[in-house]
Amino acid sequence: MLVKNSIQLYHTIVMFNRDKFNFQNLIKANYYRFILLSPIFMGMGVLVGLASYPIYGAYLLTLLAMIIFQVNRHWLSLVAKLSAGACLWVAIGWISGFVKVEYFSAVPIIRSQAPKIITAKVLNSEHTQYGFRLTLQDTVSKDTVRLTYRRKKPVKVNVGDLIKAKVKLMPHKREIYPGGFNFRQKNAFEGIIATGALLSDPKIIQARSTEGRVNWIRQKLNNKIDSLLSSQTAMIAKALMTGEKTGLSQKTRDVYIKAGVAHVLAISGLHLTLIAGLVFFIIRRFLCLIPGFIHRYDSKKIAAVFSTLALFGYVLISGASVPTVRAFIMFCVLMLGILVDRQALSIRMIMVAAIGVLIIKPESIIMPGFHLSFAAVLALIAFYESNRQFLSRWLDDGGILKKVILYGAGVLMTSFIASFATLPFSIYHFHQFSVTGIFANLFIIPLMSFWIMPCILIYLLTGLDFGIQLAGQGIKVMTFIAEYFAALPGSEIFVPQLPVISLALMAAGIIWICLWHGWVRWIGLLFYVGSFLPLFWIQQPVVLVSEDAKLVGINDGNHLSVSSPRAKSFVTQIWAGSLGYNPAMNTSWRKDKKAVCDDQKNCLYQSTGMTVAYLKTLDNLQDYCRKSDILISQQPVRKGRSKCLGPKIIIDRFDVWRNGSYIIFKQGNKFIPKT
Repeated sequence: MLVKNSIQLYHTIVMFNRDKFNFQNLIKANYYRFILLSPIFMGMGVLVGLASYPIYGAYLLTLLAMIIFQVNRHWLSLVAKLSAGACLWVAIGWISGFVKVEYFSAVPIIRSQAPKIITAKVLNSEHTQYGFRLTLQDTVSKDTVRLTYRRKKPVKVNVGDLIKAKVKLMPHKREIYPGGFNFRQKNAFEGIIATGALLSDPKIIQARSTEGRVNWIRQKLNNKIDSLLSSQTAMIAKALMTGEKTGLSQKTRDVYIKAGVAHVLAISGLHLTLIAGLVFFIIRRFLCLIPGFIHRYDSKKIAAVFSTLALFGYVLISGASVPTVRAFIMFCVLMLGILVDRQALSIRMIMVAAIGVLIIKPESIIMPGFHLSFAAVLALIAFYESNRQFLSRWLDDGGILKKVILYGAGVLMTSFIASFATLPFSIYHFHQFSVTGIFANLFIIPLMSFWIMPCILIYLLTGLDFGIQLAGQGIKVMTFIAEYFAALPGSEIFVPQLPVISLALMAAGIIWICLWHGWVRWIGLLFYVGSFLPLFWIQQPVVLVSEDAKLVGINDGNHLSVSSPRAKSFVTQIWAGSLGYNPAMNTSWRKDKKAVCDDQKNCLYQSTGMTVAYLKTLDNLQDYCRKSDILISQQPVRKGRSKCLGPKIIIDRFDVWRNGSYIIFKQGNKFIPKT
């Protein structure tokens, strides 16, 4: 089908005849699908609202749309109708984003605070590699903070407990790489004002209250998993059951990322579909065993109601992430179609899901999970929608062997389409992709479908421990498969940071393919391919500076050299990925002969065409000024800046405090900073 449409598109372009091609007729033929653009315009409005532009603009757009609609409707042109609809959806999104920022977001702290004792309620407790991560709500200020708690023998606290402890509060990180993900903004949307650490063991003042029951259930499930499984197997089981991924080690994450199957660690449509499908199947088969009942009532509709309720419970205990909410809304629409005897599996279902997500969580539009989730599902439904008749004919006419072959081919095709659709978004957000993921999913998806998720469902429905234990054995097999594919050549390919225009072209290409019918839809492939073109002329920075000036990285041509002894920290891994380098190749200045440091750990790094001075103290400032092209200081240079004439760029503690992290580009003999 794809080949046929591509050939048709080629002949249409090559043998284009203006008399035979009528664009107006093409618009009219696809007019009924323009409603699918509603979440696109709503998303535009959400972005405006999240930027805190005055809400009066949304009111004006709403008024404009109403005026256009009220004018003689029969005289309205197609363009006027579409414009009015676009204005209305932009206004709705604008209001949604503005309300989120103004009424449901926290104001984060911007400076570290002195240690203090607080009394707080435990909202959530997560197990990490090094201890626990507690989400607390101060009983006095009502502010919510997220703190790490590391002790060899920690005091066990439960969700809902009222505790008293000495804490150190610090501001969240901003953009680690200019133009990258803003962690402070994300936490502000979640209502969390600060991060930090517990400096003392918490004292439990009052035992668990009745509030926060969902998080309490999640904690109980996590504790049960810890008692039955060990090490990273338990952590993966938690990720699949309760959505808690904080305990996953970097090694485990890297293995699944390299194998191209990291999506199984994040609860999404795959997991919800398996849980809901199993519940639907069990309930319907059980009702079929009651002859008198099955003749009076529709077992399919009853199974639809109960599977929706079961899925709602799973969404709650899994943390209700963006992909989970999206999948749940789509499933509800699908079940509603069953209840009213309508076919609901179509691209309109994605439209409803997108609108629902943007209303419930408008901030999700800037999150990677939103982009990856909707890109994959859009591409899959667009493909199967255009090939529905062929696939139905093959499935209805075939025996068991034919259906098994179709299932295997379906898994492979689904993996390929989802990987193809999410590839540019993965490159934009994570700067890497895996070519082995398509084949690894051929083994991982059936393993999840027929072993791991059914066993997890057995435990959730019955509470029998062997359900988790059997799931743990399946997880071990899954990890073994992931390790095998992660070790293959080409399992990990790194790509430099793409510009925002690439993200826009990616989205436009996928939306175009899903919007149109016929050969014209494949024009969207031009947008898709165009999103990769900036890779051929993209310019990489030569120097990177962290938001607190405590870390500096030098682009050494084929790897990243950093000032810290920890060359593979979280920040340096993001830096290396943004440059298109493997983080495993990062080196420290301690082992780099190009860096010369004095007793005060002030360093001079000499690279090709430039010399960078990095100062932790202001000792011998003038000496470093004479020798360097770029000077970076952890301390405020202040009055010394006017006397430091050698460097073309000076960045000190005040600069990063005002502007955040820096990257510096080199063009000829000029150095251009960017924040």
